[in-house]
Amino acid sequence: MERTSVKDGATIAIFDDVAFMRQLIRSKFRTYGFDVLGFNDGLFVRPDRARCDISLFVVDVNMRHGGIKLVKRLKKDAKYARSAFCVISSCNQPETRADAEEAGCDLFLTKPLNWEALEAFLVERGLIQ
Repeated sequence: MERTSVKDGATIAIFDDVAFMRQLIRSKFRTYGFDVLGFNDGLFVRPDRARCDISLFVVDVNMRHGGIKLVKRLKKDAKYARSAFCVISSCNQPETRADAEEAGCDLFLTKPLNWEALEAFLVERGLIQ
């Protein structure tokens, strides 16, 4: 079954310091019809200056300046109260998962990404059908 974006103009923001990973994830989300923003660093991102609503943040735990720190900062902004947060990591350590859960992440995926789990999450959140 072909899945499509439910939310018209839904935007996904990807934070990963590896260009290949950003491109891979961007390509997958674009097949659903999402607008996709890609960032190699979250240090200078100003959520209050975003020109669009972000439906989902995909954040690499191990990127420069810390992905979990970025999630915590974004979660404090009321503008993103309804946004979903997915963190991705190259390691599957219990403490990393615990840090992500404590930060308020909705989904934790390890690399290589499990696309079926990600798709199920998007369906669950009502972003695709």
